[in-house]
Amino acid sequence: KGEKMKYRKLGKTSLDVSEIGLGTEYLNRQSRETVVSVIHKVIENEVNYFDLVFNFPEYLDNFAAAFKGQRDKVILTHHLGSAEKNGKYRKTRDPKECEEFFMKTLSRLGTDYIDIANLHFVKNEKEYNETISKGVLDLALRLKQEGKARFIGMSTHDVSVATKAAKSGKIDVIMI
Repeated sequence: KGEKMKYRKLGKTSLDVSEIGLGTEYLNRQSRETVVSVIHKVIENEVNYFDLVFNFPEYLDNFAAAFKGQRDKVILTHHLGSAEKNGKYRKTRDPKECEEFFMKTLSRLGTDYIDIANLHFVKNEKEYNETISKGVLDLALRLKQEGKARFIGMSTHDVSVATKAAKSGKIDVIMI
């Protein structure tokens, strides 16, 4: 054991997140034992931020097993717009479909809220406008109002999208 983990406020949230977080894409299709072992070791080392990008049933069930009894120690991000069909990842901007996947995620994880409902991979300004106009942001705002999401995030690789999201005043945290 070296230094203690340091924590910082995340974006405009009140969340204290570890300076090191865990993206979980690489744990997709790993055994439950592997996922549980990795998550428990990471939590033991004071990491508390976990980005859950997929909505595959087995993936979520493995994380449910890993987080069992530990929900109060973790900050979870769920991606609104990450979907699956026949075991394959796909992106969607359909608010109804996003909500269905979100509710299944809550159920599979055995939690009644997600810390950050993240508008999933907004590629460019056209997709930003589509995400807004099709109602995915409205869905996120409603989930926040209902207490099913504590904060709203957005992931992008485009600086102009990040700037627009920040200036909107509706996005609490941006992953770029």
